Amino acid sequence: MTLARWTRKRDIVFGLVTSGRSSKKHDFDTVMGPCLQIMPVRAKLQNYWSMHDLCRLLQRQGTDSMEFEGMELSRIVEHCTEWVPNAPSGTWVQHDNTDWNASLFLGGTDYGAPRVYDERYGQDDIGLESMSLGDGRLEVKLSSPSSVQMMKDLSANPDVMLITFLPAKTGLDNPTTHFR
Repeated sequence: MTLARWTRKRDIVFGLVTSGRSSKKHDFDTVMGPCLQIMPVRAKLQNYWSMHDLCRLLQRQGTDSMEFEGMELSRIVEHCTEWVPNAPSGTWVQHDNTDWNASLFLGGTDYGAPRVYDERYGQDDIGLESMSLGDGRLEVKLSSPSSVQMMKDLSANPDVMLITFLPAKTGLDNPTTHFR
């Protein structure tokens, strides 16, 4: 919904972070450490959809793509899209529910705090990152190039960000009415 509102488009594609543990590879479930992937998800929003319809579509795509969770994003772009290889992704959204102050220890080596962030996200991308603070609070970070008008608008009126989160929390019956 955030991407659709900001871009004023009904056809949106975003990345879904998956665990990669559902792979059919032999003994893959015994691998130590994080096995995270970002799978592309597409939603063509319809006027008559409820929030339930949107969630059902996204869940079905996630289930249908499980066997491909181990595939590199570059292979997905190459074989499944008409995108230019290595082009900026444009936007990214990430929610992290891990302790940002914790360290990941593997084999006696401290790898620091685990992050999903990918170095492919560049300075030309718009990012929305949220993190649970564990006490009912949610920290939200928004980043974009200074040339993007949206950032100037949000700096002047930060309450606009709150509007983005309210529909999902309040169970808005028809989220696409905002596009008319």
